[in-house]
Amino acid sequence: MDPVYRLEANAPNILFVKLAIERSPDPSLTERFLLAQPDVIEASVWFENGELNAFVTLLDSAQISARDLRIECASNLGLQLTPKHFVLQCARPKAA
Repeated sequence: MDPVYRLEANAPNILFVKLAIERSPDPSLTERFLLAQPDVIEASVWFENGELNAFVTLLDSAQISARDLRIECASNLGLQLTPKHFVLQCARPKAA
């Protein structure tokens, strides 16, 4: 990622250049967190148009909602790693 330089005024008539490295949060952290939640079978997290999104497959008997997952992510990971949009799918686990 290319660094972003910003001009900032520190004192009258004095400008300096501050290196600001803008980092995007790593979606794999959120993905691993979601996979560790009870009743979650699969999870996929990605960025689209600057927003974090998640597709989560739950056990068909799960009593968890997108709101519950959002609250868990925000409480444990922070808002930057919390998906804005969740798509939930219920499924039965595959037999071995």
